Order: sequence, then C-alpha cells, then structure tokens
Amino acid sequence: MSAKYNFDEVIDRRGTASSRWDARPEDVLNLDYPVGEVLPLWVADMDFRAPDEVIEAVEAVVKRGVFGYGIVTDSCLDAVADWEEQRHGWRPKKEWMLLAPGAVPALHMLVRALTGGSGAKKGVVIQRPVYYPFTSAIEGNGAVVVNNPLKLTGQRYEMDFDDLKGKLKDAALFVLCSPHNPVGRVWSRSDLETLGEMCAAANTPVFADELHCDLVSPEHKHLPFALLGESFLMNSVTVIAPSKTFNLAGLQATVVIIPNDSLRRRFANVLYAQNALMKPNIIGVAAMEAAFRWGGEWFDEAWKYIRANYDFLVKYLADKLPEVKVFPLEGTYLAWLDFRALESDPDRLRRRMLTEAKVWLDDGFIFGSEGAGFERIVLATPRATLEEALCRITASFGVPC
Repeated sequence: MSAKYNFDEVIDRRGTASSRWDARPEDVLNLDYPVGEVLPLWVADMDFRAPDEVIEAVEAVVKRGVFGYGIVTDSCLDAVADWEEQRHGWRPKKEWMLLAPGAVPALHMLVRALTGGSGAKKGVVIQRPVYYPFTSAIEGNGAVVVNNPLKLTGQRYEMDFDDLKGKLKDAALFVLCSPHNPVGRVWSRSDLETLGEMCAAANTPVFADELHCDLVSPEHKHLPFALLGESFLMNSVTVIAPSKTFNLAGLQATVVIIPNDSLRRRFANVLYAQNALMKPNIIGVAAMEAAFRWGGEWFDEAWKYIRANYDFLVKYLADKLPEVKVFPLEGTYLAWLDFRALESDPDRLRRRMLTEAKVWLDDGFIFGSEGAGFERIVLATPRATLEEALCRITASFGVPC
C-alpha cells in the first residue's frame, strides 16, 4: 500500500445509488431465479476514492452554489492535451476536441452520423469478444454488426486480418478497442499499422476507444491510433476520458477527438443538432481538468496497487484452482478468466457464480459467443474485497480458502 494513498480502505458503496453495488442481478440480467445479495465485481469502476485534487475541484463548484450551464474551457482542453502528450506522446489540437457524456453515447452518435440516410453503408465492424455496449450502439441506430472475431491461440488473442479483408468493403465504421476490453490486449504497432492501412484503403473510419489507455503494464506501451500516420490521423475518431484512469465515470465527461474537419462536422451535427448536447456537465469539466492536471501521482500509485492485485489473483488461483486460466493483463484493470476446464456450460457457470459463490462477475458470453465459459473480474478494488471474492469462487468448486 502507498504511504500516501490508502487503497486498502474499504468504502461502503451500498445505498449510494451505485450501479455496481446497488443494482440487483435478477433485474439487470433478467433472471428467472432468485439471487439475493452478492459481492459485485462486474461494472468497470474503481472502489477507490478519487484524488484529493479532484475532490477539491468538485467541492469548489459545489460551494459556489450555482449550477447553471457551462462551457468547456481552454484550460481544461490544455490539461487534456498535456496529459496525452506527456503520457502517450501525442498532442491533439484543441479544435479537434468535442465533449460527449461518454464513449458509448459518442459511438451511438457516430454510428448515426455515418450510417443514417439512404445509400449509406450500414455495416460496423467489431472484434468479439468485446465490450458489449458496442453492439447496442450499432443495432440501436439501425446499423448492422459485422463481427471480425479475435483469434485465440493458447492464452493470447490476435486480430484476424485475413477475415477482416472481406468485411471492410461495406463497412461504414471500424470500432477499435485499445487496450482491449475484456481480453486485456495492448495492440502492437504492427497490429495497429496493419489495421489502419486496411481501413484507410477501404475508406472506413476508425472509432478508437482508448479509455483504458493509461492502464498499461510496464512491459507494454499504448500507442494512440491517430499518432501512427497522417492517413490514420485523418481517418480516426478517438475517445479518451478520466473515467477509468481516475474513477470519474459517473461525471460523464468524455473527450472525442476528430482531426478530420468533414468527419467532425458530421459527428457534431448529431451531437449538437440532433441531441442538443451543447452544454457540458460543469462538475465533470472541473473534475476532468483537475484529474489530468494534478492526478498523475495518485494514478501511478493506484495502478501499482491494481497490478499487485492482479499478481495476487494469479497466485491465488494457481494455488487453489489451477484449472482456471488467467489471461495476461497487458492493459485495463479487468482480468479475463477461463473457467471452461471446470464448467463448459456458460449458463451453469453464471448460476454457480451468482447463487453458490454469491459473486457477481461479467459473464464472458455477454461480450459475444466467443467469450462463453469466461468471466471478467474488476481488479480496482481493495485487496480484502478481491480476496473475499476469490475465496467464495474457489469454495463454490469445493476448494476451501
């Protein structure tokens, strides 16, 4: 534990209108059997207090007591650009940036902008198993999901470029998850360059979801897709936010970076004209600037703690339940666990987790059929919470803690 930051602190989040802690599995998953109270490690947010600097910035807004319409200040956008440059070597221009209430809302709007109207291409390519709201963003706006599934070789996922070749011709958009949620891959320069060249040749824009870009292991490096060449830059829509890095998802402030003027206008037309999202959340803007400007030390310590949690999980399962394979965590704070050697039926696996282990994880099959038999678990939680969850899981298979 850091001497300055107490990530071991267990904060009681029940009764706080928390999506993760106060939702009921029966309701969210539409179950036909009772579950009761569970230990939830499903929704991807942290159980840690935000940096003091962020809390102070929010308190300053609250103390003023006036909550009128706001603007996105140059100071805030400078903080975003500074962070991206210092951490990832790319400095996006302020005129490229728009604010949206989240990455998924931004994808909804982009799908609508690119696939709406007669004669428009309707296909949107995703790489399953992948963050499941991508599917609803596509289908909910009248577009068509085109799956370019990742290839699983041993315990490593790779992009299938041979499969992708025939799927870009009629695609209006490619959705890149980088780092990849839920499998934890950090894509290499070769991966991204091959992908970018194929998309540019097909005139298919790339929506780069880079929300987890800061959460990368020391052995790997996140490369912004837009940084890899002029054609990539002008064919990209990148989303970044303080939501994962600093646990600010509930403040709904996401930066959408679109260097291409024409593409940015098409997106802005949906953002502003169709959705009337002209005014940002003033608390979200204040928190974003404070996080990117002063939150670096807090994040670095939080990430060390999360990595130690991953190491703990790997050792715990290797000792207690070695049949469960833990995938390498190159990026994100979400571990991808393969239970197929113990339970081949994904519905039975879900029921076991919820009713016997009394732990709520994200079932792998919700990320696509390719994830059946897997579970995703949040690591951004106090060690005691993670240990309790693992104890419950192993006990449900008859192995004592």
